[in-house]
Amino acid sequence: MGLNFYLVYPEQVDVECHCCGHVKQEHKKLHLGKSSYGWVYSLRVYPEKGIRYFHDMEEYVTKVCGEGGWIEDEYGTVLEHHVEWFSIVKRRSIERTYGQCMDMKHSFNLKTYRTIQEYMNDMNAVEGPNNLFRHKIDGSFCIGHGEGTWDYFAGDFS
Repeated sequence: MGLNFYLVYPEQVDVECHCCGHVKQEHKKLHLGKSSYGWVYSLRVYPEKGIRYFHDMEEYVTKVCGEGGWIEDEYGTVLEHHVEWFSIVKRRSIERTYGQCMDMKHSFNLKTYRTIQEYMNDMNAVEGPNNLFRHKIDGSFCIGHGEGTWDYFAGDFS
């Protein structure tokens, strides 16, 4: 389970309901990525906007927030300041929790995954920094590992 974050622009746009066709005004949003427990941050990049790396996103978010935008999570909770989101991405870590299997990194259902390696294989994970998992680079979904506690993702995901 994870938490998605969005950059919300000050201007509103027309949005059509996919069910009934009703059009309403909403603030335009840009998906920033997802924070999942035990994993590096899944940072959504937008090469077509010149956002290929974390520092590009940092500059873009700072600009939009300086013009009246803000960051909120998928439940509408607004972060007090955009710098708080930078910390969510850059300062990730987890302490190791050991279960019956001494090489386990996280507490998870031992009936499903008997070893950490079995979990990593199933989740397409590799070891990351600060005891976190990171995604295997596949070239289409996860397109790279960041310089810190984040991975780069292309395309839409939830």
